[in-house]
Amino acid sequence: MVRAGNSPNHRQEWCWRVSTVKLMVGLMVTATFYGANENPSTLGMLNSESIKSCHTGRHSKTNLYSRINFHAKPNLSVVPALDKWVEEGKKVRYFELQGIIRDLRSRKRYAHALQVSEWMNSKGLCPFSPGDRAVQLDLTGSVQGLDAAESYFNNLDDKDKCAKAYGALLNCYIREGLVEKSVSHLQKMKEMGFASSPLTYNDLMCLYTNTGQFEKIPHKLQLRSKGSSFTP
Repeated sequence: MVRAGNSPNHRQEWCWRVSTVKLMVGLMVTATFYGANENPSTLGMLNSESIKSCHTGRHSKTNLYSRINFHAKPNLSVVPALDKWVEEGKKVRYFELQGIIRDLRSRKRYAHALQVSEWMNSKGLCPFSPGDRAVQLDLTGSVQGLDAAESYFNNLDDKDKCAKAYGALLNCYIREGLVEKSVSHLQKMKEMGFASSPLTYNDLMCLYTNTGQFEKIPHKLQLRSKGSSFTP
């Protein structure tokens, strides 16, 4: 077993390696979740176009993921840490910011994840894809509520109102337990060709289960198999 040395430099290097491994595992899990046949550029995943290291000066071994993960308090904003990172002349990497957001979401630190997403978008240091906007929409719903999520969706450009954005808004409706809105939104997604994923229908079945509407589940499954329209 490889062990970290006792010197400060060895411990820093060990922490950097551990946090980097965690980041890459998060990327692989996301790729598995969306499917191997999905175009990585539509997911905001790694490819030659979307991987951008935005150099802001000196090289440093300090890892931004580690700084936010180990030093940010739950009740404080992480934006000052991000700003200081840039002020220190360090790199801002697109894939690293995405990994940070995924990690914060997995640990239910939604407010911090939203702060990183908004900072990433506002600074313009790295690309911000339609998939990134869909993630921000879902985070907005988690942190600021459904009205804010709907407003965010309505203000998106048409090019950003992709399947992922519609799916994120559907997730907001399902999270709030709104059956009629969820079904109506899903029907619109189906008309636009955005409802092909079985996960979308599974979420709706879970919503029926959580709201005690068990009698609707067999009927909806039958409609799904026949390709018929959904109704509340």
